[in-house]
Amino acid sequence: EGDVVIPLAQPFRPFVKEVMETQVFPERHYTPGGELIRPYDITSWSLPLHRHVASDEIKQRSKELESNLNPVEGDYDLKGEELTSAALVLPVTSNESYRAAFKALELGLKVDRLKEKAEVSGKTYGAGSFVIHKGSKNKAWDEVYESLPFQPGELKDRRALPSEQLELPRIALVETWFADMDAGWTRFIFDTYHIPFTVLRPGEFAKTDLAGKFDVIIFPDTDKEILMTGKRNSGGSYYQGSYHPDYVKGIGKEGMEKLMTFSDDGGIILSWGRSARLFEGMLKIKHGESEEEFSLPFRDISPDLSKEGLFIPGSLLKVNLIEDHPLTLGMPESIGVFSRGRPVFRTSVPRFDMDRRVIGAYPEKDIMISGYASGEEKIGNKAAMIWMKKGKGQFVLLGFAPQFRGSTQGAYKLLVNSILL
Repeated sequence: EGDVVIPLAQPFRPFVKEVMETQVFPERHYTPGGELIRPYDITSWSLPLHRHVASDEIKQRSKELESNLNPVEGDYDLKGEELTSAALVLPVTSNESYRAAFKALELGLKVDRLKEKAEVSGKTYGAGSFVIHKGSKNKAWDEVYESLPFQPGELKDRRALPSEQLELPRIALVETWFADMDAGWTRFIFDTYHIPFTVLRPGEFAKTDLAGKFDVIIFPDTDKEILMTGKRNSGGSYYQGSYHPDYVKGIGKEGMEKLMTFSDDGGIILSWGRSARLFEGMLKIKHGESEEEFSLPFRDISPDLSKEGLFIPGSLLKVNLIEDHPLTLGMPESIGVFSRGRPVFRTSVPRFDMDRRVIGAYPEKDIMISGYASGEEKIGNKAAMIWMKKGKGQFVLLGFAPQFRGSTQGAYKLLVNSILL
């Protein structure tokens, strides 16, 4: 009862099958037994798998099933009875709970987040679940409730739950001027989820008080050379094309010093894809007149694996997540993530004032869920998501795009939990 059924007896049958089934890229060769025709781009677009939604294909006709179907007309939601209490509870397992919580904050409502699991009206809500209080803002409350596609829980008594008030951090989203598509998709997700942010250009780092203005700085998937120099690197030569000089400024040495000061003051740095290379190797923090050199306990080994035969043009891969960590609140024990096979992390033992945790790792086998991959066994048991701490600063690095083109809702919470650290 309540499940959604998509009949295949309709003109759109081929399209429905295409977007609902698991993709298996066919292996074809230029000549019989010759070189493989490799895909050059995305090979997975399964709606259920990308969104971590259970989906089953029924291959045998069932008249009993057909007799129980009612057509969906107009907007579809899972709403039930009208609310009667002045506080609603939203499960951390739902992306829509996060969106509603951020919308409530935007409208001035008080929002709490559970510090541990709690039972409300006979239902258990996990750590990280949200409690939205009505207060005196009736119009805002109604707007949040109407935006929900499911029935929320109700807190009908005034007992104190183990919670803390949710406050949005000050977020900087780093975006270059070089057709930065991944940053654009990140902006789309933030706008959709009512998450306020400031676009920060690489050339602005040196003249911005990062530690004074922001709590979180996000680096979407962008080439390290463009971030640092503002120019593309091809064959060892830099070029800026026809851009005006104002648009080809990189972070530079001074900007990187500001970024490390931001981290040293307790800032959170979130990065995925190619931009993770910014934090590999020797880094420096200035303490007055002195300098501290350090390197974070990780390395991107994907170039080595690529030489050994790893090739993933863009597929959905399985990642196992650790439980009971702030970054994995509301997440299942494993999900599918969109990956191009880079970066892949190897961590080392942290030293001095550093710490690190592997948050997500590829399984030993059965890694690919949908699409095409060659040599994927080489990333078995390798880290896909890591958390590191240096002094008071925190770094979250992902080897995959958690919001790839707005289509991987199954991994969104890893992005949002990171900004709420």
